[in-house]
Amino acid sequence: MNELVMINGKQLETKEYQGERVVTAWDIAEVHGREAGNVNRQFERNREKLIEGEDYFIISKEEFSECHEGNQRFIPNNVKEIPLFTESGYLMLNKTFNDKLSWDIQRLLIKNYFRQKEFKPMTIEDLIIMQAQ
Repeated sequence: MNELVMINGKQLETKEYQGERVVTAWDIAEVHGREAGNVNRQFERNREKLIEGEDYFIISKEEFSECHEGNQRFIPNNVKEIPLFTESGYLMLNKTFNDKLSWDIQRLLIKNYFRQKEFKPMTIEDLIIMQAQ
């Protein structure tokens, strides 16, 4: 079973693909408080700026289900391919989100999900306290 990481009060189950930690549009939407469709549209608008195999991978719904059984609660029937974002892909995609919450969530995902430093997981409250000091 994959590890659970808490980001912004949401449990995110870790996923790896080809030895790299990845997130889905659903994961991004969940922790950023957005709709997955909006994240996917943002990806499609910026896809030519990202490098497949470095910033993201495209896998079939079936391959995702085999590799990450139980990781995704629901995959809509119309979904045929699933983009998996690496840390660099997530950072580039998140670059288009300009609200303060997105900046805070980005820091949490990098430290607690992609890099998983050996320290107490940070919360948004921790970030506020750090910024006030």
